[in-house]
Amino acid sequence: MKTSLHRQCFPAGTTVPSQWHDSANRVAWLCQYAWDAYYDPIIKDFKARKLEGKELAEWKYQRYMHDYLSVIRSVDRNIGRVLNCKRSSRSLYVRISP
Repeated sequence: MKTSLHRQCFPAGTTVPSQWHDSANRVAWLCQYAWDAYYDPIIKDFKARKLEGKELAEWKYQRYMHDYLSVIRSVDRNIGRVLNCKRSSRSLYVRISP
């Protein structure tokens, strides 16, 4: 199982840490890998720009809004999935409290 998951998630030549067999460490490693794959190019671009003052504030605000709206989109999409499942099966009980 670990080999097939490794092939699905990571490019050829990616080294899997020895803690792969421990599911808690595997999840942490997968999260770190995904984080680095997404944010490393953004951080590299940020450092290359050497922004200051108003430009720096605008860049940070735009990054924040991009990330925030990505979370909102994901939450909306997944709530929709839960509600569609609830409508189609009638066996799933979902309680949303205020």
